[in-house]
Amino acid sequence: MKKIILLFLVLTHFSVLAETWGPKIKIHTSNDVGQVGDCYIGVDEKATDAWDKDVVFHFDGKQLKENEFLPPMPPPGTIYCVMVRDSLLPFDSYTYTDFRGIPENLTEFMHKYRLEVMWGKYSQKITIRWGKLPAGIDSAKFRCYEWLKSTPDINMKEVEEVIFDNNALQRFDFKIYYNKNNDNINELNTEFIDIYPNIVENDIYINHLKFNAYEIISSCGAKIANSKQTILNDKIKVSHLAQGIYFLKLFDRSNKIYFSKFIKK
Repeated sequence: MKKIILLFLVLTHFSVLAETWGPKIKIHTSNDVGQVGDCYIGVDEKATDAWDKDVVFHFDGKQLKENEFLPPMPPPGTIYCVMVRDSLLPFDSYTYTDFRGIPENLTEFMHKYRLEVMWGKYSQKITIRWGKLPAGIDSAKFRCYEWLKSTPDINMKEVEEVIFDNNALQRFDFKIYYNKNNDNINELNTEFIDIYPNIVENDIYINHLKFNAYEIISSCGAKIANSKQTILNDKIKVSHLAQGIYFLKLFDRSNKIYFSKFIKK
């Protein structure tokens, strides 16, 4: 009997210590003159898609908060990195930590993040490093915007860091596709696409891609609309939808899956 009680206490102890699901990534930024800056992105059960200014998150051995007020701009020559929450809010908000909510009824979902990096004239190159991605992330890609041009998508599972020339201002847009089952079933069969407008009233337009079917999923995981007919004129009507955040799931002729997200106003 004592052994059974002891085993129960041990299992209970480890279950308490076990971390809840919520993949997070540390984005470590450094330049060639020794300056560094860290930002954190990911999902957490305590987070929402709005500001969580009073919530304390634990990651990378630190206590992190989504701080609305950042320190003043440092002097020239100092690296300065901030996340910009521009995917869901109607205005840009700046923070070093951007943890998003975990949908209750969705096993697979995607969040977008934006990183802006500024530094002084002494730096010539900048390195963005994230290391090996944690379990629970099916696909992770980002692209860099340099003034009027952008790089192709970079697969964050294929490399762990990239180096860019210093052009005084860099913007990095991340698309992270999460899977609660941690099974990576969509890693080789999923791509992200850009649709426009992102905040839509009547029609969504898709850039020069032909699909056999699509699904529109609400932020709560409910399937709102679907079609097994070819999308005509690269356009999908969404005027009938209520205001809110939706996921668009597209299937091409080889049944490859593409994802994006939009806001219906």
